[in-house]
Amino acid sequence: MVNWNWPKSDNIKIRRLVGLLLFAGVVFAVLQWYSGRRLVNPATGRKQYIALTPQEEVRKGLHAAPQMAASFGGLHPDEAIRKRVKSVGNKLVARARPSLLPFKFDFHILADSSTINAFALPGGQIFITAGLLGKLKTDDQLAVVLGHEIGHVIGRHAGERLSEWNLIQGGADTDSLAKENDTASETEAYIASLAKMRYGLDDEQEADVFAIKLMRLAEYDPGAFPEITHLQTQESEMQKRPSYLTSHPGAIHWPDRIKEIMK
Repeated sequence: MVNWNWPKSDNIKIRRLVGLLLFAGVVFAVLQWYSGRRLVNPATGRKQYIALTPQEEVRKGLHAAPQMAASFGGLHPDEAIRKRVKSVGNKLVARARPSLLPFKFDFHILADSSTINAFALPGGQIFITAGLLGKLKTDDQLAVVLGHEIGHVIGRHAGERLSEWNLIQGGADTDSLAKENDTASETEAYIASLAKMRYGLDDEQEADVFAIKLMRLAEYDPGAFPEITHLQTQESEMQKRPSYLTSHPGAIHWPDRIKEIMK
């Protein structure tokens, strides 16, 4: 009769080996899945790993927009102010429409007058607070801010960072991001995931470059970029918001960004 009672040390070695093999299998599957999701962004020519299609980013952004607005006191009640923001934003988008077709852009002015900020959700929902708008003296300066946010959308920076975050947290389960119908709790989880990410300097500079291109096409003055550097002093206030909202439009590394984009 065969004795299957192996020495304890051998059992430990076997379990470790099985564990390593399982781990290696998971890593291989994730890497295969990851490489299959690396696509070229036609607007930038860069290869990016993004779990969602542009259409799925649009849907997610539309679902998240009302909740995001509510967290900043809702939308601004002044119709004239709302029209001004939409007019500048739509003018920037209209001049580069062929490259922006996958996205559905809309521009919102938030009622929050104490926060100095602007940000974009994946897919094209762009927000600026009344606090920041009140600091901007001209439409050229407003175009800097909105153009920068449009640049983040075109560059798909939020979608890329979110996909990387979810890959780290849950492996290839990022397919769950693409569910057709989001519940309220899933939308909250989506916003919470966005709040955990932070744009890198490369993302910020790429968004700035897009802003310059769009401003020139729409006949706004790119010279307004240096005019808003004083907003750096508001960074401490901006840090009260989630980290993905803290780099707009004049936060860290601004002198380097100005030097790069104004060449």
